[in-house]
Amino acid sequence: MTRWGIVGTGKIAVAFTEALRVTEGSRLVAVGTRDIRNAARLTRLAPEVRVHCGYQALMRDPEVDAVYVATPHTEHRSASLLALEHGKPVLCEKPFAINHSEAADMVRAARERGVFLMEAMWTRFTPAMREVVRMVADGTIGQPRALVAELGWYSDPDPTHRLRNLELGGGALMDIGIYPVSLAHHLFGRPVGIAATSTRATTGADEQTGAVLTHEGGQLTSLMCSIQVDSPAHAVILGTGGRIEMDRWYNPTAFDLLLSDGSRIPHRFPHRGNGMEHEAEEVSRCLAAGRLESPLMPLDETLSIMETMDAIRSKIDLRFPADAIFAG
Repeated sequence: MTRWGIVGTGKIAVAFTEALRVTEGSRLVAVGTRDIRNAARLTRLAPEVRVHCGYQALMRDPEVDAVYVATPHTEHRSASLLALEHGKPVLCEKPFAINHSEAADMVRAARERGVFLMEAMWTRFTPAMREVVRMVADGTIGQPRALVAELGWYSDPDPTHRLRNLELGGGALMDIGIYPVSLAHHLFGRPVGIAATSTRATTGADEQTGAVLTHEGGQLTSLMCSIQVDSPAHAVILGTGGRIEMDRWYNPTAFDLLLSDGSRIPHRFPHRGNGMEHEAEEVSRCLAAGRLESPLMPLDETLSIMETMDAIRSKIDLRFPADAIFAG
C-alpha cells in the first residue's frame, strides 16, 4: 500500500485525489497547503485526509510514503527538492520544471539522495498509449515516419489568469505543448532540428504555438498547442505500412489501427477512473521493486524533453522570470 501526500490543492490535485479512489494499492492520507481553506476541495472527496498547513509539515508526516507535487509550474522544483530532502519519493506534475536547469537540479538531488523521482506525464502510462508504443516499436505500421498531433482547449482570456501569467510559467507550450513534445520523444527520440512559431497574449505568454521537429532517424513531428480554442485533440502516427489514429490522445482510451490493405482495426482500453490512476500505480510498482526511477518515464528522458522545450522557447523567444534565476 502506497500512502500518498499531495502538495497543493488546485484542479489537478483534485483530479489525482479522484484517481486514487480507484487506484490499486494506493490511498490518500495527507495534503499540504498554504491556505487551509483550500483543502476543502480535497477533503470533500476524502474526509479522512489529514490537512497540513504548509509543505514542510506534510514532508515530516511519517505516514506519507510518496508525494505528488501539484503546485503551479514555478513551484515544482522547490516542492520536489523539499520532498527529496525529507526522503519522500516524488511524482511531479508536468511540465517537470520551468526549464532544463531546474529539472537537472531535481534529478541531481534525487540521484544523490537515492530517492525515487518521476515526471507525471500521465499519457504514457495509460494502457492504450502503451499498446500504441508497442505497435510502433514492433513494426505494425511499418517504418514510422511522422507524428502529427494537435491539442488545445479554450481558457479564460483574462490577462490575470495563470495560463497567461509568465510569473507562473503560463502559456500554451508549457501547459499543453509538453504533451506532443513528450510523445515525439517517446516515439522517435530527441529531435535534431526544430522550427517553431507562436502567437502571444498581451502579457507575453504564448496562446498558440506550432513546431516541426526533425528526428535523427528522419522522422518528422508536427505539433500545435493552443489555449484559445477547443480542438479535436487528434493525433496520427504515420508509417510506411499504415497509421494509428487517436482522438483525445493525451488521455487515450481508444485508437484505430489502419493498415495499407485498407483495414481499420479499433482498439479499446477503458479507464477505471479518470486516467491518472495509471501513473500512481507505476509509482507503486517502482517503489515495491526498489527502483529509483521508472523505466517508462526515465529521468534522462525527462531532462531531454526539457531541453527540447527550452529550444522551442528559444525559437519563439519565450522567456520566464525564473529563467534568469536559474540560468547556467
